[in-house]
Amino acid sequence: ANISTSATAFIAYYEDFIEQVTVSGTFLPPPAAPTVFQFINLGEVEVSGYEAKLDARWDSGFSLTVAASTARGDQVNLGVKSPLPSIEPFKFVGGVRYDDPEGMFGGQAIMTYSGQKDSDRIPATLCAPSCFTPDGFTILDLTAYWNITDDATLRVGVFNVFDEKYTWWGDVRGVASTSAVVDAYTQPGRNASASFVYRF
Repeated sequence: ANISTSATAFIAYYEDFIEQVTVSGTFLPPPAAPTVFQFINLGEVEVSGYEAKLDARWDSGFSLTVAASTARGDQVNLGVKSPLPSIEPFKFVGGVRYDDPEGMFGGQAIMTYSGQKDSDRIPATLCAPSCFTPDGFTILDLTAYWNITDDATLRVGVFNVFDEKYTWWGDVRGVASTSAVVDAYTQPGRNASASFVYRF
């Protein structure tokens, strides 16, 4: 097998870091209370974390990819230190792929896991009375292709195979736990797609 790995640890310091924040509203559509966002400058920001990845490929056509990433951020504004809420929780992606050595067909299965945002990494002032923090989740996507001829390719996919109800932290950052519209931020359930490409 041909195996390659990489790992990166990082730490970064910023001054006048630009962050998008919620300044008013409750995420309800007009005329109720639409949410207003604003970009502001934070005094100081420190972000640290790591990323790791492994790729393995075999002559048989099989390949494996595994990747993980996590980060932690803190902000200092007007002398007060607090967590940086825009940092995403821990994420893990693992995928198995097969490509026919003759180039006729192939497919892959990709599993994605996202952890839950730690409550102690959410500033107390971000939401009132508290923030909605979606549960961690695992989703599975399946895709395949078939090169019917040198010029024609059929692709199909089934996404969120287990029909998981899930929400990305970045989509609900700033949404209160008491909000009546948190379900509006969920991602699609099980869904499928197909495409046909012909190259002239």
